[in-house]
Amino acid sequence: MQQEQALQMASSNPQESKFIALTSTWKNELGSTMSFTRSGQQIIGTYRSAVGSSGSIEGELVGWINGNVISFVVTWPVGSITAWTGHFTFEPQVAIEALWQMGLELGSTRNPDGTESTVELWDSIFAGRDRFVEVIEP
Repeated sequence: MQQEQALQMASSNPQESKFIALTSTWKNELGSTMSFTRSGQQIIGTYRSAVGSSGSIEGELVGWINGNVISFVVTWPVGSITAWTGHFTFEPQVAIEALWQMGLELGSTRNPDGTESTVELWDSIFAGRDRFVEVIEP
């Protein structure tokens, strides 16, 4: 219900994000990078995490830009998915400020009596925030 109430606050005529290049690379505070190509509102590309359990890991990225709002999802080759949603900001430079949630693949989510185990289920969801700045090539 909160999502529907929030949707009522959205602009009925979002401004197009002309300030975002058709192809761009972004880097976060941990050194992870994402590169994507934009076609209208859709973006596709790759995300390279610098902080995987065994070093660097790369996943496929797909998402959307609508006005100054961005949302994208990365599928990892290790049984997990991460989704980011955030905004483009402009001070002191163009950046993406986003919240993320990552879900890890689980084994059984059932208790021995057959009921759903919410402890395991929610222990497999992680959340945080990222700030990305555009990598400007000389």
